[in-house]
Amino acid sequence: MTKGKHLSLSDRIKIQTGLNQNISFYQIAADINKDPTTISKEVRNHLVKLRKGSIGKSHNSCLHRKKCDEQGVCSNPTCKKSYCRSCTYCNTYCSKYVEEACPVLNKPPYVCNGCLNRHNCSLFKYEYIADTAHKQYLETHQLQYFRTRIGTHESDHYSVAESRT
Repeated sequence: MTKGKHLSLSDRIKIQTGLNQNISFYQIAADINKDPTTISKEVRNHLVKLRKGSIGKSHNSCLHRKKCDEQGVCSNPTCKKSYCRSCTYCNTYCSKYVEEACPVLNKPPYVCNGCLNRHNCSLFKYEYIADTAHKQYLETHQLQYFRTRIGTHESDHYSVAESRT
């Protein structure tokens, strides 16, 4: 197991592939020679919330969606949905909206990547996407590097100025 090294894009692709195949963090960690905690932290830090429905269903994450009789909440004159439970936008406008969260997401793997029910689910999807995770990492890493460099130069400037007085 390597310690102190950052995950590469290929490591992140292996994580995504493993999640898609329902492989445990322990097995993924062994494949890329990292600690399982590293995999867990990576997934939780870089999951992406997607507003997706499923085959034949629009996205609707309202707790009341199965028994809802509300109509016309979105006030969209072009909406052809007879009930709001079939509308993609009712969640935004309905005063009775309560988001239902999938209880499976509270435990590893924390994402929907390998979920067998994802094609029947109309809730928000949480996914680990390797490319997105790597871009986020690079942006954060570059920002930290930049802040460190600016901080170092500023402190050098102040220490030189103080020594002249």
